[in-house]
Amino acid sequence: MILRSQYRAPMLICDETAALGDALAPELAPGFFMLASPSAQRANAPLREVLTRLAQDPRCLGRLDDADTLPATGAAHPTLLAFGGGTVIDRAKCLKARAAESGVAVRLVSIPTMLGSGAERNDVAVWVDENGVKRNAAADSLRVDCALWCLPLLASLDARQIATGLFDAFMHLFERFFYRGRHSIDAWDGINLDTARQLLRAIDTVDTLPRDTATLLYLVKLTNLANAFDADMHARADWGLHQISHVLSRYYPEAPHAVALASLLPRWLALRLAAGDTVVQRWLCAVLGYPETSTPAALLAALTGIMARLGPCPDLSHIRTPEHWAEFTAEVASMNPSGTVGNYFIIGANELAALCDHDVAHA
Repeated sequence: MILRSQYRAPMLICDETAALGDALAPELAPGFFMLASPSAQRANAPLREVLTRLAQDPRCLGRLDDADTLPATGAAHPTLLAFGGGTVIDRAKCLKARAAESGVAVRLVSIPTMLGSGAERNDVAVWVDENGVKRNAAADSLRVDCALWCLPLLASLDARQIATGLFDAFMHLFERFFYRGRHSIDAWDGINLDTARQLLRAIDTVDTLPRDTATLLYLVKLTNLANAFDADMHARADWGLHQISHVLSRYYPEAPHAVALASLLPRWLALRLAAGDTVVQRWLCAVLGYPETSTPAALLAALTGIMARLGPCPDLSHIRTPEHWAEFTAEVASMNPSGTVGNYFIIGANELAALCDHDVAHA
């Protein structure tokens, strides 16, 4: 089964690893390199089989798991196959961009082994610089040319990995709503709201979700739908709470990106609710399906109960120490010199301190 979409990079979905070869066939003729996530390879038997089979193909130009640049090749327009999550795919984008600088046109095909990041279809890359600081950029040279989802490669994901992917996609919807200035729930179209509700429902029931083809296909479509709504945000430099989350990852390397987001969202919501923000209250009521007379405490309790499926969130008091705070705030400011994110997220120094200090349990 191959489904095609022309939104962002073209997307194909196949339901068995044998079909992956058929879907990739047109991409391999000029010669191809492979880049794969080491952690995914360890946990993912179908991925290991696919990589072994492709490595035996006479058109394979080699593996790039540790390379910073593409090796010289006689292929005029080689293909780069990136197997993994957002980190690996973003690294492949940087390899493609460096190749373009040297005059080599590389076609990038992403084969995700995780859900939710959106990296597999966009032109944004996040990387860690020589000082250990996360940076990001958006450019045509970073664009993925084709995304190919192979459902068996997702079957080994555990409940927490699925939940974090779904929550990342949920956050894209959340930030789109507040960034775009559509601050009326009545103006938020039904498909956005329904997608947000389905994502929360899937997170809440993640422990019982089967790994069959139908369920995996549903999750791929759901996360891609959420990320497609987020596409118009990538022309700008600031990413709302996503931006702060990327900076946090330096200080909490053990926390997945979505878990860092999960530490920020309830704090931001609690601060807005405490300030009497009726837009935030109506938004929460809408996505949770709660009556608009619900108290802020009830709404936050319901949301944090669902988010518990992501695992424990980092204690942000670590970055509030004198040792880390000045450096942390400087990194946030360097990513967003204007001091604001979109037209709803204010992250000046005082607001950032309030965000990190806020105790949601006592909001």
